[in-house]
Amino acid sequence: MSWKYAARSRRSPRPTRRPITYPYAPDFLRDGERLDLPDDLATLAVRALDRIMAADSEWRDLWQEAAEDVNSAFDAVRDLRKVMAA
Repeated sequence: MSWKYAARSRRSPRPTRRPITYPYAPDFLRDGERLDLPDDLATLAVRALDRIMAADSEWRDLWQEAAEDVNSAFDAVRDLRKVMAA
């Protein structure tokens, strides 16, 4: 999934992270280079994910109506938030 790649590329410069081996990742990331991203990007991403999962979010309402008991969209957002908040 592309969101896992995005989250991992944001966090990859940390020495405790595994190298990116996703086959669709850009060559420069698979070669160990990094993206030059603002330090507060992960914090902003977490805030944005919190907004779309809030009770008054239209996005959440639409996905809640579309899904019955299991909602893979909500699961994906929760997983992404865990990665970005770590």
